Amino acid sequence: MLKFVQCDWPDHVDDTDLKPFFTRNSELSRYDGYLLWGSRVAAPPRGRKEILHVLYESHLGILRMRSLARNYFWWPEIDKALEETA
Repeated sequence: MLKFVQCDWPDHVDDTDLKPFFTRNSELSRYDGYLLWGSRVAAPPRGRKEILHVLYESHLGILRMRSLARNYFWWPEIDKALEETA
């Protein structure tokens, strides 16, 4: 996805994993090797479990967990992942 943000997106995407990013392609940017959606980090799949673990470990409850996550991170189906973790 970083290469699409840096170069250019195709006109159409069939890959179901890329579609959520494709629909936001005009809002995505790159900074210091990270993919951003607005001011949020578009977390890569390999880092999502750790993010969820840290948020859950803080014992903040689902509402605060969701609020913090939405302020700093984004990925497809983040709300579902947060609810499953809580």
